[in-house]
Amino acid sequence: MWRSGLVMWQTSPWLGVEPGGVKREYRHFALPEAIKKRTGHVHNTPLQILVEGGVIGLAAWLWILGAFYAGAVRLLRRLPGAAGQEGHWLRAA
Repeated sequence: MWRSGLVMWQTSPWLGVEPGGVKREYRHFALPEAIKKRTGHVHNTPLQILVEGGVIGLAAWLWILGAFYAGAVRLLRRLPGAAGQEGHWLRAA
């Protein structure tokens, strides 16, 4: 499924095959050795986003994840007292 997904991604690397495209198009790209010839996903979230959203969609998704985790670390560092002590490993990062 991963290799079939990569083949699908190569047809539209920057913008992808659009949301829901794997479900519609996978059967056309399934490699001969693929057990499933129809599916709605490629069993890998980043690859699914790459195939359906292209490089731009994957970059946006990674930015959102990075922003979320950076915000979570900032919040944990501001916790008062014992709650903040539990996250002492965050101060080294």
